[in-house]
Amino acid sequence: MITNIDNLETLNSITYQRFSSEHNTKSTEFNCLAAHVINTGDYSRFRSYLADGSSLSDYSDLISEDTSLTALCTSSSIISTLELYAPSSEGIDYFFFPFSKKEFISTFFSDLLPSISESIFNLLKSSGRITQIGAGSGKAFVIKSQEFTESHLEMISTTNSPEEILSQISLSISHLSNSLVDNSYLLNQLDLKDLKIKELNQQIDDLNKKIYSVYQTTWR
Repeated sequence: MITNIDNLETLNSITYQRFSSEHNTKSTEFNCLAAHVINTGDYSRFRSYLADGSSLSDYSDLISEDTSLTALCTSSSIISTLELYAPSSEGIDYFFFPFSKKEFISTFFSDLLPSISESIFNLLKSSGRITQIGAGSGKAFVIKSQEFTESHLEMISTTNSPEEILSQISLSISHLSNSLVDNSYLLNQLDLKDLKIKELNQQIDDLNKKIYSVYQTTWR
């Protein structure tokens, strides 16, 4: 379990390297077939073919029944979609992940703490390395396979180890305990002050009564 991302090598090993891995069976090259799925919303059927990598050719054959693959890949709508989500850039590959955010995180970040996976997911989106298609949790993602730099590493929220978290909790409890003692002391001081004020008010009342009594005696 990865509990912290403290260097660039680790960051790229759980993003760039995993996205490019041939062992990932839930994503495929972002090509005209993927663009066709986006344009038609044919996600469910494409996912079923993607479950077995070898059957993607069957999906291609299925599409070709209506229109040739060459015609499909040269159509203006497909080209526009490809240019929108995967603008040509030397040395950068694009992949198509036709599942939701939940599936994305469970596929690529299953060995990360939830707070870390969420932080990295947000960094991927903000840096343009993943583009979500569909509202909410999304229907699919286009992945831009590009390494991060040191400046990106600084943008990830620092996550402490379990030991550090426990230490911080213990310290917070200690501070809270001290605060309770201080509050108890201050409340006691307030009670003493109120008692002193009550005593002084009583003394003032007694003096006023004596003054009044002397005044009455003098004028008789």
